[in-house]
This record gives sequence, structure tokens and C-alpha cells, in this order.
Amino acid sequence: MSGLLIPISLFVKTYTYSLPTTVAEFPILAFLVIIAYQAVVDHGAQLEEQFVTRKAFLFTVFAFLAQLTAILISYLRYGDSKQDAGILHGTLNVIGLFLTILVAYFCVRATITDMVAVKRFIRAIFLTLIVFSLFVLLPQLIASLSNNGLHSWVNLVASLFEKRWKFRNWYDNGSYVTTMGRLNGFEAEAGYLAAQIACVFLPMTIAAITNHFDYFQNAVVKSRGWYFLALVWLFVVLFFAKTTTGFLVIGIACLTLFWKSGAADRIVYAIVAVVIGIGIFVSYLTVPSVTNLLNQYLLQKGGTDNRRGGTIGLILTFIHNPVIGVGNDWAGSYLMQYVPWRTRNNPEYLTVYSKNSYPILSVWGGWLAQYGLAIVGPVLFYIWKRIKLALTLKARLRASHINDRALFLTLIDAFEIFLIMYFVLALLVFSWSEYYMLISFFFYVSVLNIAENQLSSEESLANEY
Repeated sequence: MSGLLIPISLFVKTYTYSLPTTVAEFPILAFLVIIAYQAVVDHGAQLEEQFVTRKAFLFTVFAFLAQLTAILISYLRYGDSKQDAGILHGTLNVIGLFLTILVAYFCVRATITDMVAVKRFIRAIFLTLIVFSLFVLLPQLIASLSNNGLHSWVNLVASLFEKRWKFRNWYDNGSYVTTMGRLNGFEAEAGYLAAQIACVFLPMTIAAITNHFDYFQNAVVKSRGWYFLALVWLFVVLFFAKTTTGFLVIGIACLTLFWKSGAADRIVYAIVAVVIGIGIFVSYLTVPSVTNLLNQYLLQKGGTDNRRGGTIGLILTFIHNPVIGVGNDWAGSYLMQYVPWRTRNNPEYLTVYSKNSYPILSVWGGWLAQYGLAIVGPVLFYIWKRIKLALTLKARLRASHINDRALFLTLIDAFEIFLIMYFVLALLVFSWSEYYMLISFFFYVSVLNIAENQLSSEESLANEY
């Protein structure tokens, strides 16, 4: 069942806006079925064994009550406002968020129980990438570069699976791709696809290359051609997504590839980077389409007033409400109060944000402003403990002889790359609580737990002899 988690999680289309987003998607139903199936098959043994600790349970209850309190305080300040979710819908959104996290957690815990499940999960990621590329991303690329090529297919797939924002005209021609000329996968816009690629597909691809590891052979190998091909393809998708997030992801991926590689590989990558850099520079000077693309989405990117103003507004909201925040989906009224007026004189603010709701345009700012230090602090501390465990396990693994030693080391590198991608991109905006993000994180946590158990068993046997 572990091989189904990532493929299912990519179906992010929202079927109703009356419910919290992740509760109104197909994955939650599928994952609840998987959890129920696993509970029946193993008589609930795994769920009982992997149940949350007392500390985690108490923190979850505290966080939930803190959010309800924050929402009540915000409601008493601003009342009913189109900028906010409202006290009833806001409460439902909090329940939906907690339910999403718990479902993702239990789904991973119920299915990722041993190395067989781990390997099945990893291979499913790359098989998913192949299928997703052939039927979705490649047709989108062709459609974005032509007037009529595959437009009907792209629009058909979009009508079935594409997530769409309300109050936007990005889908008027039948899909985001045929309207905007940018790749988006099943996501609502291009930047969210870039974040999906960054956190789901790139970490394991880069880790396989830098560790010379083949997940399908489950061995260290000399040839890494297929993974280089996957990396280049993902870079192409990110480039033609035509989004600042995509260019940022390419940059981070190149840096992590260089960081995790050996000295010999670094020399090769440096030479390749110089050659590609010169090629891009020459193309920028001589090819109008490349010039326009890089200017519009990277070098001379306009329309940043809302992002800058929204980030400032979120920081000020957090400063004024540092402990428990203002409540999930309740930042809108605060942003209208704190966003600098000099950043509001733009069409997007005047026609969308001021009339509907000012969105959160920085995940970091949104976390701090909505949830406060009382929730964000313990979560970051938990993640820091996972990082320390990963570094400790890496040292122990290098001195061990357990089976799958090379795979564990590769996955720990992938975990580190995942966290770098996730937290750097959090300076911008992406779907941080989508199932594919949460499942990826909990997968790496499960891998760390399995590695620790295997190392402890090996060390216990060694001590006996």
C-alpha cells in the first residue's frame, strides 16, 4: 500500500469550497480507506504500536484549543468580514487542517513499517514521475509552446483534475496552461507545481546521483544516467513553469547537488555550470523569447508590491500577536490593517485582494502570524530533533554493516535536501499542508525510525558477542 501514497496525493483538485481545501479533495477518502484496510489486515497492531506519544497528544490538544481561542479573539476584534473565514468556517478549517495532518501521519505509519515498504514507496515516486510526465507534464509543455498542439488533451485533463482558485481568470481558455502558457501539473498555478517538484521528486533524485545509488537495483552503481535524465527533465519543467519559485528551485537543486557530491563530481559540475551559464547569458542577449522570459519572471519581475506588502503585514501581525497568533485563515483583516498603503496601488490588490481576501504570500509569515510561537516553536523543535537524529544516524551508519546501509545514507541526504527546499521555499508561498508534502515528511521520519531500530539491533547483537 505504501506505493499508492504519493500517486494518490497528487490529485489535489478541490471539489467544494464549503469544506476545508484538503478535506474537499480525493486523497482524504482514499487515505482513510487505506488506514482502515491496514487496521483490518494487521488487526490494528501497527496503528497501536505507532500511536502518538502522550506529549504529542497533549500538544495537539493544546494547539487545537489555542487556535480556537485565537479565532475567537480575532472574531471579537473584526466580526464577520469578507477578508476572513468567519468563526464557523474558520473553526472547520482548523479541524480540517488537524485532520489532514493526522490522516497523513497515520497513513504513513500504517504503511511504511519496514524496508520492503520503504523501497516500494521510493520506486512508486519515480514510476509516478514517469506516468505524470508522459500524460500531464509533457503535453502541457507542448501546449505551452504551440498554438493548438495538444490543447484539447490538456484542457480535458485539466477539467478532470486541475485545482482552481476562485475569482481568477487563469483558466478561461479551458486550463491554466492554455490560458497562461505556463506549466502547472494538477496545481492551481505554476509556483505550486515548482514546490511539488522541489519537495517530492528532486530530493531523492539528487540524493541518488550524489550517492551513486540506484533505488531499483538497491545498490551503489557507477552509472547514474537515468537519474541525470530525470534531473534535466525536472529542470526543463521548472524552467517552462515560468515562475520565480521554479527558478529558485533550480538554483537550490544545483547548490545541493554540488554540496552533496564528491570532489571529482564537483569539478565536472562546476565546468558544466560555467558552460550552461555562458549559454544562458548569450541566449539572454540574442534570443528575444529567452530575454522576455528571464526579464518577466526573474530579472525584472514586476508585481512584487503585494508580496512585499503582504510579508510586511504578516510580520507586523505576528509582532502584535506573537503567542497564539490570529487563527488559521484569519490573517486577512490584520493584513488590511498592517499592509503598507504604498504597496496597494496595483491592479491585483484593487480588483482581487481588496474585494475578496488578502492571501498569505509567505508561508513563514503565515505560520508565525496565524499560529504564533506557542505552536510554531514546538514544531520547529521537533524537526530540529529529527535533524540531529539524522546526523547521528549518518555517523553510526558509516561505521555499521547493516543491510540497506547505502540506502539509508542516501535517504538521509534526501531528507536534508527536502528540508532545505521546504524551508527556503517557505519564504514564498506554496501548498505546505498538501498531502504530498506531509506524506513526504512523515516518510523520512519513518525511515529514520527504521534505521535507528536496525542499528540498535545490530549494536545489541555486537555487544552480546
